[in-house]
Amino acid sequence: MRIPVALSLLAFGLLYSIPTAQAVELWRIGSLDADYGEFALAGRYQDFASTFSQGVAFTIGTSDPARDWPYIHPGPADAWSGNQSHSFKVLFALDRLPETACRLMVALTSTHGGAPPSVAVTVNGRACDTAQLPRGGNDDALTNPKAGKPSRQSFLFPADWLVEGANQIELITTSGSWMLYDAVKLEDGIPNTPDISRIEAVSTPMFKTVNGELRQAVRVRVENGGLAGPGVLALDGEVPVTQAVEVRQGTAHLMLLAPPFTNAERRTVTLEAGGKSVQAAFDAKPERQWTLYVAPSAHTDIGYTDLQEKCMALHVDNAMAGLDAAASDPDFRWNLEVFAQYDWFAELKPERMAELDRQIQSGQAGLTALYLNMLTGLCSGAEMMRLLAPAQACGRRLGTPVLMASLNDVPTSVGTLPMFLRHAGVRYFAEAINQDRGPVFLHCDPEMNQSPFWWEAPDGSRVLAIFTRTYFQVWQIKLHESVAAVEDTLPGFLDLFLREDYPGDAIFINGAFLDNCAMTPNYAKVAAEWNQTWDYPKFVLSTPEAYFRHIEEKFGNELPVYRGDMGTFWEDGAASSAAETAMVRWAKNLVATAEKWEALSALRGAGAAAPGGFSDTWKDILYYDEHTWGSAVSISDPNNPQSTGQWARKAAYATKSLEGGRDAQRNHGLAALRSLAGISNGEGGNTIIVSNPLSWVRDVPVMLPEGATTGGAVLDKETGNPVVFQETADGSLFFTAASVPAMGWRVFEIVPGEKNPAPALLTVSAGDPYTFATDRFSFHVNEKTGGLDRLTDLKTGREWVDAASGYHMNQFLHVSGGNGTAMIHPNHTRATDLQVSTHESASVMLVENGPARAVLRIERTGGPSPVDTDLVIHADSTLDFINVIHKVETLEKEGGYFAFPFGLNTPDRTTAYLELPYGIIAADQEQLPGACREWYTVNTFAAVGNGAQSATVAAPDTPLFTVGDVNRGLWPNRNRGNRHMLFAYVYNNYWHTNYKASQGGNIRCAFSINLAEAPFDPAAATRFGWARALDLTPDTENALPGAGNGGVPAQSLVTLDEGPVVLSELLSLDDGKKVLARLYNPGFSPAATGIGMPGVTLASLQRTDLFGENGTPLPVDEKITVPARGIVTVVLQAE
Repeated sequence: MRIPVALSLLAFGLLYSIPTAQAVELWRIGSLDADYGEFALAGRYQDFASTFSQGVAFTIGTSDPARDWPYIHPGPADAWSGNQSHSFKVLFALDRLPETACRLMVALTSTHGGAPPSVAVTVNGRACDTAQLPRGGNDDALTNPKAGKPSRQSFLFPADWLVEGANQIELITTSGSWMLYDAVKLEDGIPNTPDISRIEAVSTPMFKTVNGELRQAVRVRVENGGLAGPGVLALDGEVPVTQAVEVRQGTAHLMLLAPPFTNAERRTVTLEAGGKSVQAAFDAKPERQWTLYVAPSAHTDIGYTDLQEKCMALHVDNAMAGLDAAASDPDFRWNLEVFAQYDWFAELKPERMAELDRQIQSGQAGLTALYLNMLTGLCSGAEMMRLLAPAQACGRRLGTPVLMASLNDVPTSVGTLPMFLRHAGVRYFAEAINQDRGPVFLHCDPEMNQSPFWWEAPDGSRVLAIFTRTYFQVWQIKLHESVAAVEDTLPGFLDLFLREDYPGDAIFINGAFLDNCAMTPNYAKVAAEWNQTWDYPKFVLSTPEAYFRHIEEKFGNELPVYRGDMGTFWEDGAASSAAETAMVRWAKNLVATAEKWEALSALRGAGAAAPGGFSDTWKDILYYDEHTWGSAVSISDPNNPQSTGQWARKAAYATKSLEGGRDAQRNHGLAALRSLAGISNGEGGNTIIVSNPLSWVRDVPVMLPEGATTGGAVLDKETGNPVVFQETADGSLFFTAASVPAMGWRVFEIVPGEKNPAPALLTVSAGDPYTFATDRFSFHVNEKTGGLDRLTDLKTGREWVDAASGYHMNQFLHVSGGNGTAMIHPNHTRATDLQVSTHESASVMLVENGPARAVLRIERTGGPSPVDTDLVIHADSTLDFINVIHKVETLEKEGGYFAFPFGLNTPDRTTAYLELPYGIIAADQEQLPGACREWYTVNTFAAVGNGAQSATVAAPDTPLFTVGDVNRGLWPNRNRGNRHMLFAYVYNNYWHTNYKASQGGNIRCAFSINLAEAPFDPAAATRFGWARALDLTPDTENALPGAGNGGVPAQSLVTLDEGPVVLSELLSLDDGKKVLARLYNPGFSPAATGIGMPGVTLASLQRTDLFGENGTPLPVDEKITVPARGIVTVVLQAE
């Protein structure tokens, strides 16, 4: 039978017969072995709330650690334990009192790695000094003690705090998150006077006026193994300084106030206390008198800590607490971290909206520009407008410009964000970085480490930016606790980023409270007390833009400029729910297309736009692309009700957005198109109107379902010429509608006639059923992998598959392993167990082989999950790979890829290009230091070019790509070679929280490739990517059968000049007689274009901001110059 170690008090009498020259153990709970296996709930933290709902009371001698002492002590930051402090009580009896001081030693296997707790200890109601515990390991320690970072904390007290008989020691976590116990023990034999073992000293940026003179604080760290007592600090120098102090027990910090240092030099501090004299040398240095601008807010997760609706309600409660605090304190400030909080407040507390608006107008409450904390790499250009529009509309209504945007928790954002911000009227940007799977500060320049700089987009737009090290910095510096706590934490916090050439005289303190935490207004009281205690640094509670205004006005010209992309560290998690992520991408295409047709219909008086546009669908899209995917325990406990409940709500955003997109197309966009074209919705009609919502003339692939028309030939109604068509394997009719006018249509008719005599596209090798040829390409399907191991241009002899890479075109790769390595946590050891597997057998079936297209069905088995691929060969040599992964669900760590190893490996010349929302960047070459290079997100395409040839991959379903290799958890600061190889990163579950733990079922991953004997052309790639993403979106209806057509057989409703500029968005404004048009130039040089609307007389043309506001009139016939890699927004009004 195992004897509980807590029973050691039974030997109490013997212990007191031992001399007390050294510490003697009175009792102990647990074993000092860096393990928590002997405690209750070991590894099952989620059961704490239900098992210990009444707290913890442990009686020495009778209680059992395995039953009565939990291994985990939660903190108020832990939502899973109720966001509250928890009391652990130890009850014990003494026959006699110790003669010396006592020490309670708390040994821990680990603490929370980001927000370790503060711990308060009372002995029979008398309080020891509260201790801030050090940061521990990562969340793996919750289930594996060996993954923890052990530490110990001592609490000393005099013997007279104890009594003969019953005693009680209570431990309470007063702030922060959890700690994990190793052992707790009480000792006596501690000196009754200060017992100084060592001191350390450091100069600080803290200043205080003493007798009319400004003094600089030297912070002296004291290790006192005895009780508190008096002492004297002395500083050497030409004018020595002495100061009487009270030395606290344990680890204490004293402030020695000295004349400000004017030179960097070596100085010595001496402490005399308890009969000892201890010295420490330190580097004295001059310091600036800083002003700290504090922008307090609570971090907004849509879920993670609780069900989504409860999180929203909590932030409304925070806003109300802010209103109440500001009503009694004119210096109080509170900020809505995201604008969605304003909407939630309006919904849940409409009776207090006027009060909130007044405080926003007075500057006591602050707004920021982003609706939610987004994964910007998932956003489309059109989505970016919806992300920014609500806050700006509110600011205009209240007469309070919203000048600052913050993106919190998410470590990085796309390189075109500064462009969108400036076009929205936003001048300032703060990214509050969580380095968990986002190690920005591992490789970034010092000038980017919580230091202001100008961030420039590819088009030259700039915002004044800062990347802060966390998003809860009020909590981090303990400003919500006390002046003493800030004195302990602030110098170390500033040391993380201050440097000799740090710009300006002000520092930004970004955010206040952790994920969905309740706000306490005490930080305002502490800030006021601090400013009475210290002259510098001075705390200024402010709205978010105050710091940036100060820096811009005084130091803006001195700041460095960084141009480029930061990558998308956290967007990889979207591949943990690949099917839902694809749904949202499709929804964006469908709703944006419907918006164009409705705007044109309303402008021409042919119909009215939907009231409010499609705002509900766009809101569902925003909520899906927001950074919170699920519960904090989504990986460690995927079947927890929080995990399943939060995911059900998250997934609903995806399904609702797709339903909304389909409704927008079916009941709005297509209705508007019929009205514009004058075509009726007749049954069995043989007139086909083929639409093109894009702003250039293009060939549109058309698929008409079986029975939709009758007849045997397809005629272009404008020319009367027959069109090549074919019957598909499922009985549908397929043809390519050539030269469909820009933002218009072309009409075709199905008439009686014979089938096309045109030859088939594909020739099958007589001796090899895996080899095929078109008039341009010869290619071979690998018998095992099902990828193309040869793709040869018959005209040039170029081999488009890099055989030396070891991969094949569209080969599926499954990567297993990596758990507990740098694949999960960047600071862990590199993965050595990664296994890359592929299929072992592939069969090929020729499904279609007509004059319009050919289709090969490739079925792959053996090894990873089965994959079926329809390889579609178009007459223009475009290749579509329509892959469906029959995904086997597993909780084991894994990643899935499709390889595209292009034969363009020209050393030092090959570049990989990724399309951002309204922008294109060269991977690695146009990225900032510290940016994500493990993977990239794309809007519609990725591409490769070597200066002479290029290849483009359109990806309608999959947003993620890697360059050069699969993800191996290297977190590199550069991409080193192999930029000719792209890997579509279609699924993974490498996260340890938030995202999905597993996924299964059928996952579509479609790709379309274009191979060009020409250098990379950003305009051509954009047109290809946008067109193929639209054409391959499921449920896209680009061909409408009807009973007749009373309009013209071919019509363009919007025309642009020849060149790189495209029209990306067209939105109806006001009464429909105005439209907002967004022009985008993906090219590397500025370009001008006119805008024509055949059949419409324009009354006015204005160049505006992102939302069609703040316009500058232009002549209606003026050509509009769009900057290289930039956008211009105009508003056109019809007469």
